[in-house]
Amino acid sequence: MKNLKKVLALVVALTMVLGTVGFAAYTDVAEDAGEYTAVSTLSSLGILTGYEDGTFKPDGDITRAEFSAVVCRALGAKVSGTAATPFTDVAADHWASGYIAYVAGQKIVNGMGDGTFAPDANVTVEQAVKMLVVALGFEPMAAQRGGYPTGYMVVANTYGITEGIAAAQTANASRAIVSQLVYNALDVPMMEQTGFGTQIEYQIQDGTNGKDYKTLLTNLDVAKLDGVVIGTPIIAYGDTNPATTDINKVAYRFYEVYENEYFESKLNSDNVGEMEFEVAEGVDAAAYFGIASTIYVYELAKNKYEIIAIMPGEDSTIMEFGVEDLDEVSASAIEYYTSANKYDTKTLRLDSPDVYYNYAQTTIQDLIDLVDTIADVEITVIENTGDNKFDMIIMKEYAYARVEEVEADRDRFTTSDASTFAFDFDDEETPVSIVDKNGDAITLADFAEDDVIAYVFGGVNTRNYDWIEIINLGQNAVTGTVNEEKGTEAVYVDGTEYGLYEAGVAALGDEGTFYLTRTGKIFDSEKDASVSGNYAYILATALSADGGFSKAWQVKMLTKEGEVVTYSVRDGFAVNTTTQIDEDAADAPILSDLDVNAADPSEINEDITKRIVTYKLDSKGKIREINSVDSDAFGKAAGAATGKEYDADSQYLGAELEDDTVIFNISNPTESGVYTATISTLVNENEYSGYYITNDKDEVDCLVITDGGSQIDVLQDLAIISSVTDITVDEGATDAKKVRYYVSGEEEEKEITVVDDEEVSIPQWFKAGVDAYASLSVGDAIMFTDDGNGTAAAYTIVFDAIFGDATKAYDENETATAAITAEDEDVTFITGYIDDIAKANGGKAIVLADGTRFTVKNTANAYTLYNKTANKARVYVGSWDAVETIDKVGTNNNGTKDDTSDDFEEATYFVAKKFNNTIKDFITYSERIAIGEY
Repeated sequence: MKNLKKVLALVVALTMVLGTVGFAAYTDVAEDAGEYTAVSTLSSLGILTGYEDGTFKPDGDITRAEFSAVVCRALGAKVSGTAATPFTDVAADHWASGYIAYVAGQKIVNGMGDGTFAPDANVTVEQAVKMLVVALGFEPMAAQRGGYPTGYMVVANTYGITEGIAAAQTANASRAIVSQLVYNALDVPMMEQTGFGTQIEYQIQDGTNGKDYKTLLTNLDVAKLDGVVIGTPIIAYGDTNPATTDINKVAYRFYEVYENEYFESKLNSDNVGEMEFEVAEGVDAAAYFGIASTIYVYELAKNKYEIIAIMPGEDSTIMEFGVEDLDEVSASAIEYYTSANKYDTKTLRLDSPDVYYNYAQTTIQDLIDLVDTIADVEITVIENTGDNKFDMIIMKEYAYARVEEVEADRDRFTTSDASTFAFDFDDEETPVSIVDKNGDAITLADFAEDDVIAYVFGGVNTRNYDWIEIINLGQNAVTGTVNEEKGTEAVYVDGTEYGLYEAGVAALGDEGTFYLTRTGKIFDSEKDASVSGNYAYILATALSADGGFSKAWQVKMLTKEGEVVTYSVRDGFAVNTTTQIDEDAADAPILSDLDVNAADPSEINEDITKRIVTYKLDSKGKIREINSVDSDAFGKAAGAATGKEYDADSQYLGAELEDDTVIFNISNPTESGVYTATISTLVNENEYSGYYITNDKDEVDCLVITDGGSQIDVLQDLAIISSVTDITVDEGATDAKKVRYYVSGEEEEKEITVVDDEEVSIPQWFKAGVDAYASLSVGDAIMFTDDGNGTAAAYTIVFDAIFGDATKAYDENETATAAITAEDEDVTFITGYIDDIAKANGGKAIVLADGTRFTVKNTANAYTLYNKTANKARVYVGSWDAVETIDKVGTNNNGTKDDTSDDFEEATYFVAKKFNNTIKDFITYSERIAIGEY
């Protein structure tokens, strides 16, 4: 079975998941390709093969000589060596002369009519069809129906040989087309001559009139059966004991036989036959346990058969997902999430399913118990009958480890958790499977240190087992910092969410390498710490004990990467490149000049010119060099009455800025309020004051803003919050929230960090006694200034989403909206209930209860907030009228309009932002609001 690594529930056709055959899968024939079944079947039968580089080249040409060889193999002809041919252009020593001589002798080919065969010419569709029709014995019928090429094409169409072929009959036949033609021909009953002399007669060998059923498969000693694998050396249907004792066999229950007398006789009175089959090398028939399938079996000897290919059944459906995708499970249904956001669910119906857990039969209760756990269990549900009710559930829970040492010559390896895996590869009674992440067989020589392995076994331990399966996932890890924690379920490493294999395996602030399971959960880690920098802004210094062993200077600084870090200096650190200073020197330049352990936060923006430094670290993460810089003041910092106005077009603010200029914004004098930014955060025509630092090329590569940098751009679009998680920043010292949101009508979810600092909330929260930071929640409409590093330098909640209130969906922050509209007289906000919707040019007209109407054009940023409870709320992007509840709700119980009636029922609430008389943002609430007079 194809190894699937996924977090989301995925419904796929069975052919997308399975298709194991007796050959190495071709790299250029995808499992969902139209020719996949034909190519894989013919390859397993040895009729048509690929190339040494692992490709099949389905779009490649095939010559007349090559196709002659294909026809011979399909007929089961015993052709070996070379032979003389009747064609002038095919010498006896030509590689295909034996094949060409055979098909010529059987009258399958006549050549080009001039004594030649053209062996290297591309075979055309009609030529290939003609050869197959003759090979099947239908030459007389084709002659009666018009001869070449029409008669042959008619016969081919009649018997399904050309099914699935879209190419013109005169076109060159690609290898994919040839594969499909030959595959279609395998099941066609052959025609044979049954009379001779004056009584010549032809009959189709279709099992009627006392004739045997005969096809190309008959010639190949191959039978085709439909059924299901019911037993492997590890698992058996309806029993916890293995169905087979031979690791090279499976038990198969077949329901349909494609005209094979031997297997037809095996069917009992209930039309069910059961047999054990040998399994050819490379065919993973055991992976089809419980799944309807078609098998091709080859007769090794009398009444002894081997499965040489296995294909998915036409009506089967399989679903695979993880525990994290389950919402609810009962004896009759599974409700699962369809997306990573876990808002939408679908229901899968069950039909008294057989349930297996790590190959042992169990009950549905085991699956029910997994809901809301962090277990790493892969769940496969199977439906074979086409009634959309799933009748089998297979659960597999892998354990995980990291490879520590490989001893391939001793057939063993050890792992980081001190486990030893030992193997006896000569033991033919103990099933052992070792594959890579793609499901391809590998050896211990392919293992390396720190490879992640997933394994499951039956028995005592990894040295004494009844069977074992190992998947080597390779270097399956990520490196970074855990910057968010989502309860005990998940963490975010550098902004990407990863589930936890077990609680506590990774925690907020951890840095290093995190090792992942097949489904992307963290199960192990190697923690480290690394940091580097150049420009920095010193927040505080202190001469204190370093780890309790020695006294040394400590420096807390804001780096150009936007991190607040604290470093110790090393003994003999350099100041301004040359001066060597003892780590505990009381009079250390730069450091002792600054306020030490300042209690007053405002001192952070005092002695500014001394706090701007560059620095270098040694290999142990201590400061080995710190340097002061020269700066020039502008705006109020230079004694002016006002700040300097920023010109975004020329990127000028006191001096011309570079694209990569580092900006330290210290206009909010608190540790959590200072931040690192980029020039993209500067608002055009806004006034700023501060200092700039130039490099040797006279370029401004560092800027310190002391005033004006926290203003919100009033013209920005509303952002709608889609989720909020708790995090910490500043090495875990400061509480913060990761706020994910949608903005500007874009479907891509974005994120911003908001620190717990009331100075960042602009203007102050409008509800008495309510903390703006704590109030941030799904559905809120906010505006903010990004510091350029993903942190909000300033934010305001414009509209506060309300859940569970049947009369209102939003509270307006009148303080905020008043401040915003005061900044720009062309900005206004509208709130209310929709009474009616009408058509309008380029959009739709909204009608309010008082008759006021305005147009929401199709270009507006549109959103719908779904659900009445915060924990179920989500944002739909792209349409404000996506719910059926918005349409002429302004009528009372009597069906007549009465705006003053107390029983005036329900309406849809909305909020909107307008600029220059055009609606830019429009948000509706999915639930109707119960209202009376409004």
